Amino acid sequence: MGFFSGLVPRLIGELLTIWLANILTHIINTAALPAIEPDSPDKADGNRGPRTYSSTFSQLVVTQLTYPFLVVSSVMTISDSGLMAATLSPGAKYSGWLDCWSRLSVSHQLKRGSGMFMRVYRGRSQVGMDGNLIPALEPF
Repeated sequence: MGFFSGLVPRLIGELLTIWLANILTHIINTAALPAIEPDSPDKADGNRGPRTYSSTFSQLVVTQLTYPFLVVSSVMTISDSGLMAATLSPGAKYSGWLDCWSRLSVSHQLKRGSGMFMRVYRGRSQVGMDGNLIPALEPF
């Protein structure tokens, strides 16, 4: 399948993101935030109100929940492709995206790359020739 082997988890992740973000935005706008009337004084002053930001907040929360689908999609796309990035985990051949998901889940790698500032490596490590810690390559 090559490049398209990561298409199914990507589509599932995107559809879930759109669906859940819209539902969460609707819940926030109808239940959590007070109703803002169209001709209220707040609108005349240029104050857009909290409803403007509910969609952005919902998208941020839902993206954190569906991020594992993006990781699996990326791993499946480069798996067994001959790229240098694919050779970092030798022997990582997956029978399908569910197999990839389960192996990444067992090794706690479904959220890898999700932290913007405080990134954490949860795999094994070893001491390199220069005395610094480096990730140990683990066969799957």
